[in-house]
Amino acid sequence: MTFISKMPELPPLSEATVQDLVAKRCRDLKHDVTVPNCGVLGWESDVVSLTRTRLTHDFEIKVSRADWLAECRKIRAGHEVDGPYANPKAARAWYCRNAGGIAKQIRQHLRTTTKTGNCAHYTDFDGRIVAHAGPAYFWMVTPPGVIADGELPEYAGHIVVWERGASRRLQEVRPAPRLHTVKMGDADVLTMARGVTLRYWQQRQGVA
Repeated sequence: MTFISKMPELPPLSEATVQDLVAKRCRDLKHDVTVPNCGVLGWESDVVSLTRTRLTHDFEIKVSRADWLAECRKIRAGHEVDGPYANPKAARAWYCRNAGGIAKQIRQHLRTTTKTGNCAHYTDFDGRIVAHAGPAYFWMVTPPGVIADGELPEYAGHIVVWERGASRRLQEVRPAPRLHTVKMGDADVLTMARGVTLRYWQQRQGVA
């Protein structure tokens, strides 16, 4: 009698599992800082990663089609109501769509102030005060089949989570366009560092 060993089964795909995969990808790409559930951009990103040149990558994870469609509804609400003030998802979409114009305003602001690029950027754009230019790169990360053809926003890249046997891997299927080249300032970098530090000590002390 021949016995065939059963391959170990993968646990159900979760946001936390994908965050781990994204973090590994960012480490492999030599990013300096990678933080899950990070609010430094003004909304809670599933992952924010900072390159050595201080450009930000914002990752949004969707593990189901229903999850993605809910995201689309919130973005549409932002178009129909008042842009970035409708909800955090609409805010991110507004920043990404207007990144070029916001970045231009920030550069002009920095040329006319004694402040340097190593601080938070406050400037006026389209009648709104903005503190940063939004992410330099924005990514959707999903299993295959979650986003249908033509649904991905023009400002977004797409990374797919593939399963093979007892392992999972990420594949970049559409590169994220570079939305701007404004570097993250010191104040925001310190905000990310404080968040990581707080979580470390909470976990060490069993608070989180």
